[in-house]
Amino acid sequence: MAMQVNVKQDFSEVMDYMIPQYPVYIRSAFLSQYHNYTAVSHWHEDVEIIYVLSGTMQYDVNGENITLYENEGIVVNSRNFHFGYSDKKEECGFICFIIHPSVLSGNPYIRERYVRPFTECQAIPFLHLRPDKKWQNELLEVLWTVFHLNQDAPEFYLLCQEAVFRIFTLLYTNNMELLSEKSEKADISLIQLRKMVGYIQKHYQDSIMLDDIAKIGEMGKTACCNIFKKYMNTSPIDYVITYRLAQSTVLLTETRLPITEIAYGSGFHNASYYTKSFRKQYGKTPGQMRKEYLKQGLNVGRADGSFQNSRTEAALQRS
Repeated sequence: MAMQVNVKQDFSEVMDYMIPQYPVYIRSAFLSQYHNYTAVSHWHEDVEIIYVLSGTMQYDVNGENITLYENEGIVVNSRNFHFGYSDKKEECGFICFIIHPSVLSGNPYIRERYVRPFTECQAIPFLHLRPDKKWQNELLEVLWTVFHLNQDAPEFYLLCQEAVFRIFTLLYTNNMELLSEKSEKADISLIQLRKMVGYIQKHYQDSIMLDDIAKIGEMGKTACCNIFKKYMNTSPIDYVITYRLAQSTVLLTETRLPITEIAYGSGFHNASYYTKSFRKQYGKTPGQMRKEYLKQGLNVGRADGSFQNSRTEAALQRS
């Protein structure tokens, strides 16, 4: 069994919304839930809002690093590369709210007058939210309120929609100067990078060479490496390896497939190289990580590759 990456035709990631009919989701998480306290750099059409509840998080947007402290947050605009991490491997609790622009775009006038000017604004790749600024604090409070809504209540999605409108109202009215600036052409480098990253995510199980990645981006190998370094602080091949390792941890912790099979299913054509790369990335072998999860009772994966998580099973039993 090999995990398939779910991407759209333009290579953006498909989000796992609360329900398919309403493209938003809100959840809490901890950085320790990500291997090595680092998420994989990604992009999507959705606007993403992070609210730090405890600890500190570094956040990278298009290669620019921002430190988020407790009670701060960040709005990442549509179609920008981003990921959160802790280089010191310190815990951070946070809320993540994902909003697809279509939630606000049912009326063409609203879409063209308010939504697109913000989501397509090249001058606003992200906004650092601080509680000492009134409108930013209000936005964070709205996020906090939505997070505590009863999602089983019949009026939940109406209240959620009300909150989404309030959030975009705050974003629009408090950034009109930036929005009124003459729109610049989309950064061609970012467009090329999205294509290359999407190609990697879709074909990570196959053999991928630097030439292949550069060809997708319609550029030379040197330019390809420079773009990855600028926006993702890594090389194209290192990103391939990192992404393959991240995908392998899912199979490793959620199934009982043999480690050799996981290595090949994740794009590694040599089990020894997989183990060596894994240890370098995570400070432990694949077998050690699997044992840790088994010891904690987090994994009840089946030998056929299917998965049943003990926490998920308990939640289903309660519902």
